[in-house]
Amino acid sequence: MQPKDSGELTSVSREPKSEKEIFELANKIGVAVLAVDNIPQGDPDELPPSDLRWQISYRISEGHLVLTIRVRHGVSHAMLHCGFSQPITYVLRDLELLLADSSAQKMFEIETDEEYDNSLYNRAFGIALSYLRQLPVVLYHSFCQGMSEAIISDVKKVVEPEFRYEDEHEKSVELNLLPTKQLSDILRRFPRVKFDFLKYLDETD
Repeated sequence: MQPKDSGELTSVSREPKSEKEIFELANKIGVAVLAVDNIPQGDPDELPPSDLRWQISYRISEGHLVLTIRVRHGVSHAMLHCGFSQPITYVLRDLELLLADSSAQKMFEIETDEEYDNSLYNRAFGIALSYLRQLPVVLYHSFCQGMSEAIISDVKKVVEPEFRYEDEHEKSVELNLLPTKQLSDILRRFPRVKFDFLKYLDETD
């Protein structure tokens, strides 16, 4: 099919896929994505010992792909089980709405049903692959940040109020005990808090 003289591509009109079709396509994409990153099937306890910050495996439960992500920070571990098929189905539904628009079809140069299906698959595949790679990174930093936020909560809510004192003019003196060097990442999350150096904290990892 040739583009129109106006330079616009012929719009491809498609009926939305059924729930069964979407689910089957989501699983197909999910399996392909897992294969690209060599994600093993099975439980993390069955995997060889590793010092990596996270490990991912998957299993199939009632036809659904389920990810298992183990996050390791020091001696602490966290385990997360999450569906992989369902997020991809949501992506496919959103992409169907996007690709139904003639301007989107023009941008992706879709003129035939085959090109439509290829674009739907390729875009969903790319998003699913990115999701698989980003999810453990986000989980790892969230897990690590829990201790940092526990520290800041204790210092701000307990330590500083308990050790405030009054100077000779009986004016309250505010304490700021958190260092900028060790907890620099927390600075970005608490822009209203001024962090000052305290030697013994600064020397502590």
